[in-house]
Amino acid sequence: SVLWLLLPPVGDNEAVLPYLHTEASANPHVDFVAVRPSDMVDGDERPYSVFATLQNGIFNAGQSTRANVGAFMADLVTKTEVWTKWRNDCPQLLDDTKKAA
Repeated sequence: SVLWLLLPPVGDNEAVLPYLHTEASANPHVDFVAVRPSDMVDGDERPYSVFATLQNGIFNAGQSTRANVGAFMADLVTKTEVWTKWRNDCPQLLDDTKKAA
């Protein structure tokens, strides 16, 4: 896609996903969760939602505070039920604007 050519970090991130799904998933000794935040912003932890598929689109991507990404990553390693739900997947994390308002 054009974005892949214009925005090199996007290309790097997109290249990792097939590797995780083919190589890492095939190895019985490797588990992963690749958290995909949207537009990262500074801010305090607030309500957020985690989705199995990308939401919104490129021109209305939403946002994710760094605090929320950190909180979700901490939950992945400290809460078995969160790890089990998202194990070997690439969820998108978005701040929940309806709850934050």
